Amino acid sequence: MALKALIDFNFVFNLLVFGSLLKLLKIVSDQLQSKTLEMTHANDLVCTVIDNIHEMRNGEMCNELLNEAKYICEQHNIPLKSTTEVVSGKR
Repeated sequence: MALKALIDFNFVFNLLVFGSLLKLLKIVSDQLQSKTLEMTHANDLVCTVIDNIHEMRNGEMCNELLNEAKYICEQHNIPLKSTTEVVSGKR
Protein backbone atom coordinates (compact mmCIF):
# COMPACT_ATOMS: atom_id res chain seq x y z
CA MET A 1 0.00 0.00 0.00
CA ALA A 2 2.81 2.45 0.80
CA LEU A 3 4.37 1.77 -2.60
CA LYS A 4 1.23 2.97 -4.37
CA ALA A 5 1.50 6.28 -2.54
CA LEU A 6 4.96 6.81 -4.04
CA ILE A 7 4.02 6.06 -7.63
CA ASP A 8 2.57 9.06 -9.40
CA PHE A 9 2.85 10.69 -12.81
CA ASN A 10 6.21 12.29 -11.92
CA PHE A 11 7.63 8.91 -10.95
CA VAL A 12 6.50 7.29 -14.19
CA PHE A 13 7.75 10.20 -16.31
CA ASN A 14 11.13 10.27 -14.56
CA LEU A 15 11.46 6.51 -14.92
CA LEU A 16 10.95 6.82 -18.67
CA VAL A 17 13.39 9.74 -18.94
CA PHE A 18 16.11 7.99 -16.96
CA GLY A 19 15.53 4.73 -18.85
CA SER A 20 15.99 6.49 -22.20
CA LEU A 21 18.99 8.42 -20.94
CA LEU A 22 20.71 5.37 -19.48
CA LYS A 23 20.19 3.35 -22.68
CA LEU A 24 21.83 6.12 -24.66
CA LEU A 25 24.70 6.51 -22.21
CA LYS A 26 25.33 2.75 -22.04
CA ILE A 27 25.84 2.53 -25.78
CA VAL A 28 28.20 5.52 -25.82
CA SER A 29 30.04 4.34 -22.72
CA ASP A 30 30.72 0.96 -24.31
CA GLN A 31 32.03 2.60 -27.46
CA LEU A 32 34.20 5.08 -25.56
CA GLN A 33 35.87 2.19 -23.74
CA SER A 34 36.96 0.60 -27.00
CA LYS A 35 40.73 0.37 -27.37
CA THR A 36 40.51 1.08 -31.08
CA LEU A 37 38.39 4.24 -30.83
CA GLU A 38 39.89 7.32 -32.47
CA MET A 39 39.71 10.68 -30.74
CA THR A 40 37.69 12.33 -33.52
CA HIS A 41 35.08 9.57 -33.36
CA ALA A 42 34.94 9.89 -29.56
CA ASN A 43 34.33 13.62 -29.92
CA ASP A 44 31.54 12.97 -32.41
CA LEU A 45 29.94 10.46 -30.01
CA VAL A 46 29.96 12.92 -27.13
CA CYS A 47 28.53 15.71 -29.31
CA THR A 48 25.79 13.36 -30.50
CA VAL A 49 24.90 12.44 -26.90
CA ILE A 50 24.68 16.11 -25.96
CA ASP A 51 22.40 16.79 -28.93
CA ASN A 52 20.20 13.81 -28.01
CA ILE A 53 19.90 15.02 -24.42
CA HIS A 54 18.84 18.48 -25.66
CA GLU A 55 16.29 16.80 -27.90
CA MET A 56 14.96 14.77 -24.97
CA ARG A 57 14.49 17.96 -23.03
CA ASN A 58 13.04 20.26 -25.67
CA GLY A 59 11.90 18.37 -28.71
CA GLU A 60 9.58 15.73 -30.00
CA MET A 61 11.14 13.10 -27.77
CA CYS A 62 9.98 15.01 -24.69
CA ASN A 63 6.42 14.94 -26.02
CA GLU A 64 6.73 11.23 -26.76
CA LEU A 65 7.91 10.55 -23.20
CA LEU A 66 5.07 12.66 -21.78
CA ASN A 67 2.51 10.81 -23.89
CA GLU A 68 3.96 7.44 -22.92
CA ALA A 69 3.86 8.40 -19.24
CA LYS A 70 0.22 9.50 -19.60
CA TYR A 71 -0.65 6.22 -21.30
CA ILE A 72 1.04 4.13 -18.60
CA CYS A 73 -0.68 6.13 -15.86
CA GLU A 74 -4.08 5.72 -17.49
CA GLN A 75 -3.55 1.96 -17.94
CA HIS A 76 -2.60 1.51 -14.27
CA ASN A 77 -4.95 4.05 -12.66
CA ILE A 78 -2.11 6.32 -11.55
CA PRO A 79 -3.20 9.92 -10.94
CA LEU A 80 -2.18 12.33 -13.70
CA LYS A 81 -0.68 15.76 -13.10
CA SER A 82 -0.73 18.68 -15.46
CA THR A 83 2.03 18.22 -18.02
CA THR A 84 2.95 21.90 -17.66
CA GLU A 85 3.82 21.20 -14.02
CA VAL A 86 6.09 18.33 -15.06
CA VAL A 87 7.82 20.19 -17.87
CA SER A 88 8.30 23.43 -15.93
CA GLY A 89 9.37 21.67 -12.76
CA LYS A 90 6.59 23.09 -10.57
CA ARG A 91 5.54 21.10 -7.54
